[in-house]
Amino acid sequence: MKTRYFSFVQSLYPNLADRSVELISDNLLSPFHVELPHSLLHQAQSLIQTLYQLRETQAYQTHVSAEAPLSAKKNPGNKSLCMSYDFHLDSEGCLKLIEVNTNASFLLMSYFLYQVRDLSQPISYFSLNELNQNFLEEHSLHQSNNQKFHQNQWTQKTDDPLKPKKHLSIAIIDEAPQLQKLYFEFLLYQQFLQSFGHTVVIADPTELALTSEGQITLQGFSHLPIDFVYNRTTDFYLEDFTTQTLAMAYQNNSLTLSPNPHEYSLLADKKRLIEWSLALETEAQRILDINTPSIGEQLKLHKNHFLKAILLTEENKDFIWSNKKKFFIKPLSSFGSKGSYRGEGISRTLFNQLVGKNFLAQEFCPAPEHVFTAKNIEPTKLKYDLRFYAYKNQVQSVVARLYQGQLTNLKTPHGGFAPVIFK
Repeated sequence: MKTRYFSFVQSLYPNLADRSVELISDNLLSPFHVELPHSLLHQAQSLIQTLYQLRETQAYQTHVSAEAPLSAKKNPGNKSLCMSYDFHLDSEGCLKLIEVNTNASFLLMSYFLYQVRDLSQPISYFSLNELNQNFLEEHSLHQSNNQKFHQNQWTQKTDDPLKPKKHLSIAIIDEAPQLQKLYFEFLLYQQFLQSFGHTVVIADPTELALTSEGQITLQGFSHLPIDFVYNRTTDFYLEDFTTQTLAMAYQNNSLTLSPNPHEYSLLADKKRLIEWSLALETEAQRILDINTPSIGEQLKLHKNHFLKAILLTEENKDFIWSNKKKFFIKPLSSFGSKGSYRGEGISRTLFNQLVGKNFLAQEFCPAPEHVFTAKNIEPTKLKYDLRFYAYKNQVQSVVARLYQGQLTNLKTPHGGFAPVIFK
């Protein structure tokens, strides 16, 4: 599968080196596909629109900002590219939200996966041109917000709107990018964006530098000012020493950063899972300080899509332990399945070590299982979850992640990312 996939994308982007096929894991691209009822697409779209509507309310933003880290208090004006909403499907055919990601992987690769498999895109109108426009819109939103800020601060006295750029200098940033499992996707983004006329580099955040004028560049390349950072690091609040240059540039509006800490705090911080869960109870208006009744009503309409989620504390540890089979325990600040535990199998010693350490106990909803078949492959029983990609309030694509065991790990033979066909 990976050879077929690579040949296809290389035909589109001939500058992809032949050896880069080796960067595609043997278990990254599944030969299977998942068939689901079209109603699930409507379920996801409706929930995502509701959460985005919530995100747009001033009362909700004020509530989140009150406890957010300093980096997240700053509203840069733009949103976040390539977000995903990840779900399990329960036995009654209802989507259950597991988490939200602001730097989700595989959106671009999934687009080509459908083409390689001769399948229609799950969202018929989504295109590479739209994805390029997302980058341009993010930059334009940030520039407009930056202009308003300067006008309010009297440092810029002009009523002329900033002319949107058609071509950007973009840095794709991650820690040791060449060592990342999806480094190939970074190379693919580079080729894709360059085909639209952008200048694109791939770098570690420690390679960024600030000029005396406050412009961000790459070390040793002061002639290349960076307009836009596509942020794939998992330092969501820019708190590590490795991202301090990026944090300074973000705070002084030297560049457009997407995804950014502000958007992460509003939608992807796992504390939101707790609040959305609590919002279904009688004190919803107080907990989220939602002054728009229609949004509160919309959340209640989506009650079945939320899993109960609580912070693991000294006060509730006995309750969670006695009901541990009903919970999945994961760190608030981690990503993917890193540091996560199925309650059923956790030891008391390990459990006690997690108490009070910012761990979330989320209602356990097992991933669905299905026996998949494909030509020349033995029927294989695999679990799967669903990833719905979105920009702002619109779903753009959908993939399934197939696996065996407790967690998705891209190590299962014939597992990995798979197309979803809605019927």
